[in-house]
Amino acid sequence: MLIFAHRGLKLEQPENTMEAFRAAHAAGFGIELDVRLTADGDLVCIHDLDPARVAGPSSVTDVHAATEAELQALNVAQVFWQFRPVARIPRFMDVAAQVIAKFVPMEQSAAIHVKAAEQGDTQLGMIVDAFQQYDLYGRAFVFDLTLESAAKVRAMDPWIQIFISVSEYHHENAPSIYLWNELAGHENIYDGVWWDEWNIAGAEYRAERAAEIRAKGKS
Repeated sequence: MLIFAHRGLKLEQPENTMEAFRAAHAAGFGIELDVRLTADGDLVCIHDLDPARVAGPSSVTDVHAATEAELQALNVAQVFWQFRPVARIPRFMDVAAQVIAKFVPMEQSAAIHVKAAEQGDTQLGMIVDAFQQYDLYGRAFVFDLTLESAAKVRAMDPWIQIFISVSEYHHENAPSIYLWNELAGHENIYDGVWWDEWNIAGAEYRAERAAEIRAKGKS
């Protein structure tokens, strides 16, 4: 769910939808989106593998096992906006062409979240294709890649900005989240840090850590 206030107005739109992305742009914000691979080889924008949280119970319980058409049949405004217009799960390529390339200016980046389960060669190749086909450079970056996946993307296209996730501890089942000192020696494959602090206040969000990141020439 995307909720924000702008110029006295409260705007609400279902998360990871064209409606949310366009509303964010109109209000002067950047956007964050999540990509998932469908059974028929398309990339769509949805956070969870199981759409039930946003679309309610259905026969579709795993994005990876569903076709793009089956996912398009779902209403992802169903749970939070039962009396609002229907909202669909968009294709990533449509978001790239119709939102990022068309509307997102250089100062408002689109953050493309590539979860660990979506870092296969197929997904990474499609993301690289989107950057090249729609000229997303400077308007978007990818984040939450493992160092191995970051190296692959860098080899495919060195102009794509890559941000590595850094937190205060290792998360279970999250191989793409690193401790800051684990990035030493890998500076050539990433451009910035997606800076997270989960449980220990002040463990990461410190002026000293910010200075260390900048000293490496990273955003």
